Amino acid sequence: LWSLGDGWEVVKTAKGSVLRGRQHSFARILSPAWIDTKVRFRLKLDRHAALHANVRQGRDVSPRYFISFHQEQTGLSKQVGGNIFHNNLATGRGAGVGWHAVEIWAEGNDIRVSIDGKEVLDYTDPEPSFALGVSFECLTTSPVYVDDVEVWGLGEGESLTWVRTGGPLGGIG
Repeated sequence: LWSLGDGWEVVKTAKGSVLRGRQHSFARILSPAWIDTKVRFRLKLDRHAALHANVRQGRDVSPRYFISFHQEQTGLSKQVGGNIFHNNLATGRGAGVGWHAVEIWAEGNDIRVSIDGKEVLDYTDPEPSFALGVSFECLTTSPVYVDDVEVWGLGEGESLTWVRTGGPLGGIG
């Protein structure tokens, strides 16, 4: 389920439907609250387009980590209050032209980003934010396209537990 700001819409393509953003606004995933999160999606940026993928986002806009995607560069920044930003914590190669597979991991103190299976950002935050939401933010009037969004995560107070099912220790089972 999504909450789409005024600049976002679902558009039909030859292969189905995609999200398109064309002005500064948010497309929020209406979901449970996640602390440790993995987000996977496909991204296409038109010329001069820019997108923030926001993870660990608060109920409003901040706190959050935002990964800025441009054709030439990808960057990680953090917003901890209304106008308190920590910009360019990490930078890497851009998304380029065409469709690209993006993965973002926010686990513990670490934020990692890959494009087309190649890691472009890896940052360890000494003072991590653990807000709970995920959203996309179009920054320009040039269109951005997002498709095939998948999110996995652990919620607040949850933890993974190993359950022995009868196989050998450390092995399958």
